[in-house]
Amino acid sequence: MKRLVTIALALTLALFAFSASAGSWSYNSSGRGKGAWQGFSPTWNPNALVYLKDGTGITTATGVSQWTDQIKQNAFTQATGAKQPTVNASDSTFGGMPSYSYLAASSQNLKSGTLNIAQPATYYVVGQTSIAAGNFIDSGGTAQVTWTQSSNLAMYSGTTVTGSAAVSSPRIICSVFNGASSLGYVSSPTVAVLTGNPGSQTEASMWIGGGGAGPFHTGKIAEVVAISGADNAYWRSLMFAYEGNRFKIAISP
Repeated sequence: MKRLVTIALALTLALFAFSASAGSWSYNSSGRGKGAWQGFSPTWNPNALVYLKDGTGITTATGVSQWTDQIKQNAFTQATGAKQPTVNASDSTFGGMPSYSYLAASSQNLKSGTLNIAQPATYYVVGQTSIAAGNFIDSGGTAQVTWTQSSNLAMYSGTTVTGSAAVSSPRIICSVFNGASSLGYVSSPTVAVLTGNPGSQTEASMWIGGGGAGPFHTGKIAEVVAISGADNAYWRSLMFAYEGNRFKIAISP
């Protein structure tokens, strides 16, 4: 009962903090959300499917050999040492939190088992790219791919749609796959930098760092969240404020 009261109070605070009509969020002087995100976890979202939490569920060998998600305990694995992402134990560009470096030339990635995530679906990535084109997340390269073209956010699920925001520096990325109503956001929960129809294919499995038909990723990834359904502005605002505070990444309304 105490937990239910706490959740209800936090969600009430969030409703006051975010006003859909005003399109605004409560920010501090550094541009990071405050208030309703305190105590929040992506696991609160009833439609959350995968939460690869930074610094949690990590098994290391040569690099990261397994990353276990915190919702359904899905294991994302890589058995080959040379293909395992490198651990950055305290990354100053991500607020001193751990991050994981991927190198396309070494085909570094982590693969899940079968997930079968159908559209609509929402993905959050905290990361950055060091190359013009590379996949943050894909499904063998064929469905619900969050990636970059010319270092800008791009989405693919049969057709490539490219946005206008660069992700060459640490960013909070949200890709909402929903057919012709698909949207992409970078460091803002309300201003879409990508619109269009990337296709409607289902993600059968989830690969972090690419490795299917599309290009591997070179750069860093700190956290990944997958949601069943198209997250609305309320949930996006909570996620951006939470991740922005956690990784000291500035966000805007």
